[in-house]
Formats: sequence, structure tokens, C-alpha cells
Amino acid sequence: MKRFLFLCEDSECPAELARAQYNHQYHLSHKSGKRNIYLTAEPFKRLALLQSPLAQDLIRIAAYVYVADTTVSRGGEKDILLKNWERHFTFVVPVSSANYNTWNGKNVRKSLENTLSLLTGDTYTFHFVKGYVTQNDLLFKPSDQHEIYGDVAVLFSGGVDSLYATLRLLEDGKRPLLVSHTPRSSLQSLQGRLLSELKGYSHHHLNQFGARIHRKGKPAAKEHTQRSRGFLYLSLGCALALDLRLDSVVLADNGVVSLNLAKLEESVGTKNSRATWPPFLQAYKKLIAQIADVPIDIANPLQFMTRAETMSSLQKLGAERLLEYTVSCAHTRETTGRQPHCGICSQCIDRRFGSIAAGLEEYDPAERYRKNIFTESLDEGTEIKLALGHTRFAREVIQNYGKSGESLFSRWPELNDIVSTYNPTDQGHVAKSLTTLLARHSLETLGVLTKEFQRHRTAIENWEIPSTSLLALENNPGIVYEPPPARPLKESVAFALNLITRVSRAEPKRVRGYAPMLIFLSSVFQGMMALRSRLKSSIESSFEGEFKLLTYESEPAESTTPENAIRKMIEDSTMYVALFDVRSGSNVPGDKELSITALEYRIARESGLPRLVFVSPERKGRDPTLQSFLDNQVRDFGTGVKYSEVDFADERSLIREVRRAILRELKTGYAPQTS
Repeated sequence: MKRFLFLCEDSECPAELARAQYNHQYHLSHKSGKRNIYLTAEPFKRLALLQSPLAQDLIRIAAYVYVADTTVSRGGEKDILLKNWERHFTFVVPVSSANYNTWNGKNVRKSLENTLSLLTGDTYTFHFVKGYVTQNDLLFKPSDQHEIYGDVAVLFSGGVDSLYATLRLLEDGKRPLLVSHTPRSSLQSLQGRLLSELKGYSHHHLNQFGARIHRKGKPAAKEHTQRSRGFLYLSLGCALALDLRLDSVVLADNGVVSLNLAKLEESVGTKNSRATWPPFLQAYKKLIAQIADVPIDIANPLQFMTRAETMSSLQKLGAERLLEYTVSCAHTRETTGRQPHCGICSQCIDRRFGSIAAGLEEYDPAERYRKNIFTESLDEGTEIKLALGHTRFAREVIQNYGKSGESLFSRWPELNDIVSTYNPTDQGHVAKSLTTLLARHSLETLGVLTKEFQRHRTAIENWEIPSTSLLALENNPGIVYEPPPARPLKESVAFALNLITRVSRAEPKRVRGYAPMLIFLSSVFQGMMALRSRLKSSIESSFEGEFKLLTYESEPAESTTPENAIRKMIEDSTMYVALFDVRSGSNVPGDKELSITALEYRIARESGLPRLVFVSPERKGRDPTLQSFLDNQVRDFGTGVKYSEVDFADERSLIREVRRAILRELKTGYAPQTS
């Protein structure tokens, strides 16, 4: 692990720290003349006085940590083994003389170091020295333009969750004071527009307290994960509460985000955001309790709500139109006013699914996203991983929840860490609430996929969307369903699980590196060889190698019976497609009554495969045995077969109909039947 020393302001390195080996040493200062930290609130009109030295200390410490976090790279995308992910930071920090003993207490330093480690995954050592803070060094410069009234500090990011939390407090008769961190002027502008609209929903003057804190000058920020920003943001709220003697700080994140569960195998630990992760909040509360002389409650009112439920609640408050003024994107540097969302970061993906599930696309249209993940090509790597991670996480939740609520705790044991942060008497209720939260979120996610499949049905059937769009990547029966919204949660999960289980053989295979989906093609060989060859070539080339058509005679001969060879190929397949013209074809060796094509059909039916059967309308000259088979078995529609009459003479139309039927079957899903 690499070690870094940060000397803050005019601090000198103590002898006991100087003996250690460091990979690099940095000096940080926000004072004029030496400034390499932008630490000010001048752009904001309504500011807290921040007379409390303890509040100033807390914000300075948080600012130093945040700037250090962005200064030292974690290795970047090339560090696939994460060798440089974890870092060790040593800080020498001047604090107010009045609070030197508080900060230098062993328990406080240990709490501070542990809290930051939980949040960022790094390790920390703090050494505090006495430092005199002049009036000119105050973070929030005094302003008497407006009197300050309020009873709760709210972390106001300009996103959906913080907007709803603010409106809910106003609805409850509270007077929230809004606290913001805006490292860029563009964020300040976005928050300002939302605040202007929000004022129409308040009977009181809304004060906003904000700080622009970021690295200034060279070297430029090298690390953009900003895991420590959650500590800075929460410290701004608690500093305001300490200064104004408030007893409550509210930070809002929907429950699924707060759980910090890995949606991708390689996205573990602190590679996910932990800003509202309950174990981090518990540790931060302990730290505040040790340094503050008044109790401060820190709460996330959305801890058991999904993103879609939060958006729906905006509508219940008559504030759905404010949705268009909110921004959730993590890549605001790359967005514009017309398209304030990139569409491909995890926050944008969660928001897009949420607004569609809530039926609020009118206020959050696709045009406001730079990339439409459903129908536009996603870059291989992070974009595909994030999109598929979101949908496959939902499917995995349903599969585990369908077994039992406990199965979710086995699959994601970190849920136990979350439950343990609550009082023992509440833990049973919390565990149940977390599992139902995940189930509701997953049903919403899969329901949105259904809606998007239906919306783009024609484009999917005609293969008009890019193969790396989310709808193409997820184009299989395993997730295409829509549980009736009137059903209770348990029944909806059972409905979803039943379909997912019955089509487990059709798990998505459209990601590079996966084997193609197998489709068994049945027909007589003599007289159909050329047609079968062109059909096979057309299907496999049109779908970019995502499908492979199997035929009995085209596979290598093995030392087994024809029936066993056919059975193995069909059971390995996802679908059965048959072409019947006039000939019955060869019989199974040793059986004068059963043709090979009839055997293939029977095995497909027994295996529960969806069966797409294409029959020429020509009855004259058709083998009576074949006609009897078609009338008595194939046209028995109660067994789940799809039967179509197609002119075999028009080869192009036949191939087009087969291709459309395959895509239609994959889109609508199927319920396997047994004879």
C-alpha cells in the first residue's frame, strides 16, 4: 500500500511522523498566497455565520481529506487487479486551540479514522496541532442580509431524493435549511434553478448554505471516484447544525442506493458509493456524539423507498413538474443544459428506470439523456457492465427472494452488517423491510424492460437496434414479462420467478464471449437441403452470430443411437423450428412407423421447447403419413405450438417469416409445455 503525507496550512511534520517512509508529501492550504484549496462560500447570498470553532474545524478536516482523496490516483482503469486502490493517508492538521484536546483525544481520533476508512476503503492517521484561526479565515464569511430561521439541516444536492426530502419536510410543517457542496459552478447553477422553482412550494423563506470546495491549481485532480465526498457533505450539514444549535440533519438517498450492494462481481466494497450506507452513518453519528456538546440526529427518510417510489411521491405532493429541474448525473462535466444527464452512469440508469416505472417520462424524457441505453449502442466495458448489472441484479434478487427472504442475506451477506446497525428489537422488522424493498425495486426494473420491449417491438423484430444496446443485450424470454400491478408483492414475485425459472435455458447470451443461442431446425433432407442451407446462413449472419441453427445430419456422427443424438441436440437448444412440405422423410432406423422429423417434434414437445412450425399450403401430393401427423399432433394447439402456413416457393418471404417468428417468440416469452 502506498503512503502519502499531507501537511495542512503551515503545519510542520512532527519528528515521530518524519521517520516513516512516504511515497509522496503534499502541502495543503486555503490561505491567500499559498492557496491550493478553493474553500469558500462567497457565491452564496444567504450564509451561516459559523462562529463555532468546532464547526470550522470539522469542515477544514473534511476539506483536507476530500482534496487529498482527489489528489492521489487509485490506479485508474488499467489497474485491473486494484493494487493501488487502497491508500494510506497521514494528515497533520491545525485545529482551534479551544478544541485541541477534543480532536487529539484517542477515542475521537480513532472514530475519525475508522469512519473515513469505512467510507473510502483507505486507511488514515491524524496528528492534530494547535492553530490560531483568524476571523478572515472563516469558511462562511459573515452575512446579515437575511435572518436565519430553520429547525433542520437538509443536504441538498439538486437530485430527486433531496428534493423529495425537502418537500416532505415542508409538508410536515418544518423549516429546512438547505446545505450544498458545489465543486463546480455548473452545479451551483443547476441547484439555483431548482431552488427558484422550489420556493413556490414553501410558505417560508428558504435559506441555502453552500460551499465550493475543491483542489485549486496544479497538480490537477487525478482521482474522480471521490469516495470521501460523503464525509465532506455530511460535515457541512453537521457544521451548520453545530453553529445554529439544530438537533437534526437529513440526508436523502433511496434505499437501494444506500444498501451499497455490488451489482457486478468486480464492483465490490468501496467501489460502490457509501455516502448513505448505514454502517458509515452509524460510525459518523458516533464521531459527532464524541465531539458535539448537543445531540444531533442524522437520518435518511428514504431508506426503505425505491427510486420509483420516491418519484411517485413527488406526484402525490403535486410537485412532479420539478423533476425536470433535478439532476442526478455523475458526469455533469460532460453534459449540457439540454441534456443534463449522460444516461450511462449508474445514477442516470437508476433514474431512467425510476421515472419510467413511476410513469413520469413526461417530466423526464429520453431526449434529456445524452445516450438512450435501451436503443443506442453502449461501449464495451463500463457502459455495458453498468446497464446489464442493473437488470441482472434485479433478476438475481427475484430468484433469491422467491426461495426465501433469507436467501438474499446468503447471497449478499453485507445485508447483515446493515441490519446490525439497528436496535436489536428492530432488527427483525428491518430485515423484512430490506428484502421487500429489494423485491419491489427488482419488479419495477423488470417491468420497465417489458415496457421498453413493447415500445420498440418493431425495431427489435426487424433487428434495427444496435446489438450492444440494452434491449438487444437483454433480448430473451427470461426477463420479458409484466407482473400485474394489482397483485400483492408475494404473488408478483412468484409470477416473475416462475417465468424466469421456466426459461432459465434462455439466459442472455448476447455479450461477447458467450456461446450463441441454439435453435434446432427440423425438416426432411431430400429436396430441402438448399433451402435449409440458405435459411441457416441467413439467420446466423443476420443476427451477427448470436444464433446457431442445429440439424441432425449436420452434426458430427457419434457412437450413439439416432434418438439419443437428436435428444441431446434438442435439449441443448432454446427453440425448435420445423419446415414441412410434402414429404415425410426417412424413418428412424429399426422403426417402420416413426419418421425422423416426427421423432424430432416429439422430443421437442417432451422437452418443453417452444415450437415454430411452418407448413406449405400445398396438400396435393403430400405424404398421407405426414398429413396425418400434422393434423393429429402438430395442429394440436393446446400443446404450445405456433403453426404457420407459408409458401415455400417464395424463399425470401419464408426466410423473413422464420426470422420474425424467432424474434417474436424471444420477445414475448413462452411457457414450456409437456405432453
